[in-house]
Amino acid sequence: MLATRPFWGRRAALTVVNTALAFPTVVVGLLLYGLLSRRGPLGGVAWLYTWQAIVVGDVVLAFPIAAALAAAAVQGVDPRIRRTAETLGAGRWRTAWTVAREARFALAAVITTAFGHVVAEIGSAMTVGATSAARPAPSPPRSRFTRARATSGSRSRSDSSSCCSLCS
Repeated sequence: MLATRPFWGRRAALTVVNTALAFPTVVVGLLLYGLLSRRGPLGGVAWLYTWQAIVVGDVVLAFPIAAALAAAAVQGVDPRIRRTAETLGAGRWRTAWTVAREARFALAAVITTAFGHVVAEIGSAMTVGATSAARPAPSPPRSRFTRARATSGSRSRSDSSSCCSLCS
């Protein structure tokens, strides 16, 4: 719709989407931190420092990329294809499907680019998903193969010549 249909505020929406392309990932993370913090407007959902916050951050980062590139891909399709589909009696969804099929390689590039950007970003994920001093990272589960440390009479870590508790 952003690429093909004229509507009130279309230019503003395109400007917002294109401007959001330039946001650094840390800025997105700080904005989400403000929204998701305890005193923020969305503090009640308690998603700060969870995987849900990381997913929200990744969606916020991927949306402008996907929207801008998809709009460019759909705008690049020959307008005669849309008019031909409408002339032959195709409805809105069938016409959109026909245009999407014509732009399928560009839309595949959109998906690949958005996914690559989300996988490569770290700023937002570290800001809203990393642990803090108030909520430390969970310790890994103990394996049944690790030895329990002796509490008295054992060597200190500095005396030990082994690299870990398994080797001592």
